[in-house]
Amino acid sequence: MLFRLATMADAGALWRWRNDTETRRWSRLSEPVSWELHVSWLESSLARPDRTLLIAVSDNAPVGTGRLDFEPTGTELSWTIAPERRGRGLGTALVRYLAAVAGPSAFAAIHAEHAASRHIAEAAGFVVIRTEGVWEHWIRPSDPARLGRWSQAEFVPEPR
Repeated sequence: MLFRLATMADAGALWRWRNDTETRRWSRLSEPVSWELHVSWLESSLARPDRTLLIAVSDNAPVGTGRLDFEPTGTELSWTIAPERRGRGLGTALVRYLAAVAGPSAFAAIHAEHAASRHIAEAAGFVVIRTEGVWEHWIRPSDPARLGRWSQAEFVPEPR
């Protein structure tokens, strides 16, 4: 799998993936997104210095997307695999790559009932540190001894 920066030329694929029923089911915002709103979001995202939006490519075709949001407390990861390419191990490869880029401050919020994303996170070396409602908060510590710093009540990753 190869990775490249997203561009406006990816708008159509990203919009289809974002509006896929399963993607929306597990997203923080589950309503369909209009084309106009999506294009506006993508333009803004591509211009943000605190966000990197990547396209995963396999067999010369886009197969998924990963986003890194660089925040003061760490780097939040999010990902989507193209519906027709799910179940082939691509999500794990994508998340491992995102985590390598993000470094030890990587974290993700995953719906507690989303078995596929939970499996991907575990396979990529992440562990759950707390649950808030339906959302589990996952980290990928570079040193397992660091887990002792994190409790169910507080998540404060080390600064980058």
